[in-house]
Amino acid sequence: MVLFVGCRSENNAAQKANVSDNEATLYEVVDRRELIGERLYRTYCAGCHGETGEGDGLHSFTLNPPPANHADSAFMSKLSNDYLFKVISNGGASVDKSAEMPTWRDVLNKNEIENVIIYIRTLPK
Repeated sequence: MVLFVGCRSENNAAQKANVSDNEATLYEVVDRRELIGERLYRTYCAGCHGETGEGDGLHSFTLNPPPANHADSAFMSKLSNDYLFKVISNGGASVDKSAEMPTWRDVLNKNEIENVIIYIRTLPK
């Protein structure tokens, strides 16, 4: 028997109830990493990118160019996880984007950055 704690919806829990124990463990790990990524995103990214990732954070109105819209599925589908890791780690200038995007490699470790990316991937509708 597998116990799912903190599932986001009944539908999600129902889907997970139909998987093997190994798959269920994978779902739990991904869910946990997504939740950690969401907390980190809200702490370090939402000020510019907004709570929902639409590039409309409190500080966004002072930035030129404006922050990326992580909720734009067409835009986000073109960006690889490696690219996102590089821009988060090394800042916007490292990928020929705005130098206003800071480097986070001295604040967030590799796993934390990967968790943020996992969460960012959930933002497009």
